[in-house]
Order: sequence, then structure tokens, then C-alpha cells
Amino acid sequence: MLEQAKNDGQQAIRRSLFQQEEKLEENRQVYRKKMNTYEEEWQGLRRKENQ
Repeated sequence: MLEQAKNDGQQAIRRSLFQQEEKLEENRQVYRKKMNTYEEEWQGLRRKENQ
């Protein structure tokens, strides 16, 4: 019984870590997209400024 509870706890922790890693990767992708957008906007503003 104690062993089963320990196993259940370990599985719950693994599941939680996996979900957190998935969320972290999603956040990284969103961050990269936003940074690319900002970089493109910045480059566009710089081009306008230089004309």
C-alpha cells in the first residue's frame, strides 16, 4: 500500500513536470515569435528613418 502511494506520487510528479516543460516550450515559442515581430518592426522603423 505504501509502495503504491509512493509510485502514484512519483507518477503525479512526472506528469506535472512534463506539463510544465510543455508549457515552458510553448512560452519559448511565443517569446521567439514576439521578438521576431519586434525585430521586424524595429528594422522597418529604422529603414523609414534612414530614407
